Amino acid sequence: MMEPKEACEAGIVLRIEFAERRNALGMGYVQARANFRSAKAPCTVYVVTRELHATPAAAEDEILTIARRQGWGIA
Repeated sequence: MMEPKEACEAGIVLRIEFAERRNALGMGYVQARANFRSAKAPCTVYVVTRELHATPAAAEDEILTIARRQGWGIA
């Protein structure tokens, strides 16, 4: 596990965790997962990347996009 990060948009904190993994062929990749509290309902929303990312920055960009589609940053 790599160092977790936090991002904040519209007062809503997104907690991001990264994991370095290897596929069956031994190729390394980075996966990100994150969670945030919903502003519209009393729940926590969890999101995860499904693609294989070469760098943590690429995984972070993807997880931010996915989280925004799920309502993060919308107050």
